Amino acid sequence: MKRTGKSRVLVVDSDPFDSSQICKHLNKLDLDVFPFSNKYSILEYIHKYSPDLVIVDDVSYHKHHIHLFQNNPLTETIPVLLLTAKFEHSSIIQELESGVDIFLFKPLNYDLLSVRVKSTINKYKRLRKKFESQMNDLRDDISFSLPHEFRTSISNILGFASTINKYTSGDHIESEEIQEINEMSEFIVDSAKYLTRLTENFLLYSQVQFFKLNDAMLSEIKNEVLYNPIEIIEETVFFMTNKTDRNNDIICELINVPIKISSYYFRKMISEILDNALKFSTTGTPITINSYIKDYKMNISISDEGRGMTKDQIENITAYKQFNRNIFEQQGTGLGLEITKQLTELHDGYISLESLDKGLNVIISLPIKLNQE
Repeated sequence: MKRTGKSRVLVVDSDPFDSSQICKHLNKLDLDVFPFSNKYSILEYIHKYSPDLVIVDDVSYHKHHIHLFQNNPLTETIPVLLLTAKFEHSSIIQELESGVDIFLFKPLNYDLLSVRVKSTINKYKRLRKKFESQMNDLRDDISFSLPHEFRTSISNILGFASTINKYTSGDHIESEEIQEINEMSEFIVDSAKYLTRLTENFLLYSQVQFFKLNDAMLSEIKNEVLYNPIEIIEETVFFMTNKTDRNNDIICELINVPIKISSYYFRKMISEILDNALKFSTTGTPITINSYIKDYKMNISISDEGRGMTKDQIENITAYKQFNRNIFEQQGTGLGLEITKQLTELHDGYISLESLDKGLNVIISLPIKLNQE
């Protein structure tokens, strides 16, 4: 049905008189109000009218299985206002657990009903607008970051490969040209490695989203145990600082305790956070890595004295989001930090970021394996 621009309310009441009275009062609010009839099922009505709010009495709520549409991905965000004469706490708790958003008690005060309806619709409109804005931002970030990252690396590979081809197609190669060829070969290898990592991150991010919806896979992942996390941290530090000549900048104070995560995911998390610390701080400034136990979790703290992040930037971290890219010409999609966040949450942990006077402190918190488990 074509929308008029007005908000829509579906009224489902077992008492025809009550239903007509509710519709009469709500029509004064400049709303499109539709009374339910048994001509269609409740789901058919919802798909037909796409309401912004469903008002239902407790008899109809159970008779028409309203909870079913709240478990449907296409309709689960529609708020439900329940009209009831039951004042018992147990009944209220039961209805809240089944998906009811708001209560009004019978006999109805129609002025209160009008206020509740307007405030609820306005609230969900604001949430929907915010979500749409975030989706638009995500789309813009993806459309900017992905082509840029792939194009830069591919251009390096093609450009240097073409030059090498030109040098090696001649009759002889000068010693200076050999050195130039070696340097370009290194650029080609680095660009190919970066593209590989970029692709792996995109695949891993998609994989994590899938795991969230698969209880069996999620259970299997949470049962993984890493008995020697220090070894993974030290290996990752050695590998990454050797490439950047920053071995002397790393300060480690680590404890060893079994944690509930696989070595692959743990290594990935440490490498992403350490990569950011190395990328956004200068050679000669310290990067400190500590680990300690708190509240049955192992906390790994990685802090640097680099650029840091503002409070607003920390609160707005998402996949494909980079900050101040127009000011600082760094490589990256912003995906690594979001992957780390998603992986910690997948393992019943969390990640916290704290802006320091100089730099940033990132804490990864993961559950430890208890002896009785």
